[in-house]
Amino acid sequence: TRTIKVYVGPEPEDQVFDVHAGLISNRSEFFKAALSGRWAASKNNTVKLPEDDPKVFGLYLQYLYRNILPGGEQGDAEAVIRQLCELYVLCDKLVDPETRKAVLNALSRLCDKTKKLPALDCVQSIYDSTMEADPARKLLVRVYTENGTNEAVDWPDETISHDFFFDLSRSLINQRSIDQANKRKRELEEQRQRKRMCPEPVMFGYTRAHSTRHPRHPHGQLPSLSDAPSYT
Repeated sequence: TRTIKVYVGPEPEDQVFDVHAGLISNRSEFFKAALSGRWAASKNNTVKLPEDDPKVFGLYLQYLYRNILPGGEQGDAEAVIRQLCELYVLCDKLVDPETRKAVLNALSRLCDKTKKLPALDCVQSIYDSTMEADPARKLLVRVYTENGTNEAVDWPDETISHDFFFDLSRSLINQRSIDQANKRKRELEEQRQRKRMCPEPVMFGYTRAHSTRHPRHPHGQLPSLSDAPSYT
């Protein structure tokens, strides 16, 4: 089986990985194009990724060969969240939608389970490398909307991604509207419950909402002693 050499990281600190060309080309559109014959990489069987981190590429190969992602029950949650964010960015660059989806699902589960948030630089990295409708952006906005605190969003102004700040603000406003509607719904339901438990008293077949006229008196009032017949 044909193998290629992938040089990852800036020279001279770059690391070399031996990878099966067929495996990585079937998953990555980037490698498929690089090894298609139109590029020099296909002739010398080398691909260079000078801007990427060798550790992150090693995580990518770990999933490609062994179907294992960072995390599980081991390791620090914040560190694993960072690894998954970095791996997602690499998958997006390599145009590998299958691995990217698996990474995003793992990231979502971990954030929901631990209530931990991706660090701001991870948020910035994902926003810098993805398009507007990317699902990773939606995930970041959701977890910050659900689990964010004052401390978590106490950022220096110059470090905030404007797109993320806008998306998060809009999400928080929408969530507040939903919370208010749910609160009103609960209040109405509680009122209905109280009415069922404590119905209005009924007097002489009439409720308080009806007339207080006495049904057996011609003037609609309760009879008094003066109305009684005299026998003297």
